[in-house]
Amino acid sequence: PLSVGVFGGSFDPVHVGHLVAAEQAAEHLQLGQVRFVPARRHPFKAGHHASPEDRLAMVAAAIRDNPRFALDTRELARPAPSYTADTLRALGRTVMVSNYSRFHNVTSYLRRYTHERIVMVLGIPTLQQLFDEGHYRDMEGGVLEAVGTLMRGPVTLYVYPWKNGETGEIVTAETFEPPPGQRHLYAHLV
Repeated sequence: PLSVGVFGGSFDPVHVGHLVAAEQAAEHLQLGQVRFVPARRHPFKAGHHASPEDRLAMVAAAIRDNPRFALDTRELARPAPSYTADTLRALGRTVMVSNYSRFHNVTSYLRRYTHERIVMVLGIPTLQQLFDEGHYRDMEGGVLEAVGTLMRGPVTLYVYPWKNGETGEIVTAETFEPPPGQRHLYAHLV
């Protein structure tokens, strides 16, 4: 069966970083297709510069030459805001929404039901949260314990690039700078 990746977002505007992230995810995760799902209104952003129709046209133009990419308009057909969990349910997938900054809880939960590889797709801002010590004050081992729990069993973290809006810098998993005291720990993840 065809493995499908779902790439949701505002795409306001769609840019080469989106296309590179989708292509790299498809290669790394061995996906047969990546569906671009423009949000009617992103739930965590104040507004959009372009209309839903214009964003849809931009995505269609950007992906038309890649046979592995497809456009999915279902979020534009639903009332705002757009949540990826609703889209995944509409595709017939089981959805689990979690406190993303505590990924180790997610893998611990999933290990009760599978010993297969778990793939977690996250962006650089979420990776920064993963290394935020404030999330682990209740854990004796802090970030070290959390990362150890996270990586128990076959787990793949796919980190897609992010463009820093202030500096214009493209940050990837390779160029990401973890907090100084956690650089050795991060080196074990990549």
